[in-house]
Amino acid sequence: MSRLTLISLVALVATSHFCTVSGLSCYHCQVPRPKEGEEQDLTCLNNPESIKNALKTCPPSQRACRTKRIDQSGKIYSLERGCSSLREDSTEEKLPFVINDRYCTTNRCNKGNGLDSDKTGLQKRITAILIKDVDSGGRYNNPTLLFLIVSVSASILFSL
Repeated sequence: MSRLTLISLVALVATSHFCTVSGLSCYHCQVPRPKEGEEQDLTCLNNPESIKNALKTCPPSQRACRTKRIDQSGKIYSLERGCSSLREDSTEEKLPFVINDRYCTTNRCNKGNGLDSDKTGLQKRITAILIKDVDSGGRYNNPTLLFLIVSVSASILFSL
């Protein structure tokens, strides 16, 4: 395979990865609000993988998996998992509640406790760039960053 063909292939893969993302699989389930005298079913919190049909494929416009957890007085009040548009993680206090929203972009990534973010510092910065540069149709709109990615990939290939 010639270097030009290889570079073209890398450019195609990079472009297709950043221009569209479809088929993301996320867990969809919830821990409902507590009812007087009833025990909460915490299966969605503790083991979403065990819930039948909880894994869903997101539409192309929803490029992230989300876990929204609401705590009251340090205890879980409710939790929802599902597909979402890509946003930054957040924690908000609306007394007596604390609302945690966590977003991730890989298949089956929304299975954590809803409090911790599994992103590294670099992943958080990349997410911020992607959020800023994705249009409402889910297309990536930063040709400069895309060019940089393709250029770095090409330089790596030429050094082989």
